[in-house]
Amino acid sequence: MKTQVEIKDEKGVILLVDDEEVVLDVCSKMLQRLDYQVLEAKDGQKAIEVFKKNKNIVNLVILDMRMPGMDGSTVYDHLKKIKSDVKVLLASGYFENRQIRNILNNGHDDLIQKPFNIKQLSEKLEKILL
Repeated sequence: MKTQVEIKDEKGVILLVDDEEVVLDVCSKMLQRLDYQVLEAKDGQKAIEVFKKNKNIVNLVILDMRMPGMDGSTVYDHLKKIKSDVKVLLASGYFENRQIRNILNNGHDDLIQKPFNIKQLSEKLEKILL
């Protein structure tokens, strides 16, 4: 699991947060194919630790909303306290969720529905980062 990166000539650095190993693996490979460097975290606490160490180089966080222990909404709040302008792409299989609606209502973040493909991911990243 990558928790640090070397600065390279790529599109940027993305912190990928998901408790499912297969999702981390597949999404990480998609992001690398799209020329992003990827940091990974399997839970909310690890995500906060990795983000604190790398907040100045992370361009975006892809954040699973449903995780055991610390859910995505709580992690989101912590990330925003660390760096208020952090860009977050919420990832969830459930759109009808009050926490997700509340986050999206502030207008600075977006949602990608699981499961997603590389084209959908690329379009969301371009929309948020460019």
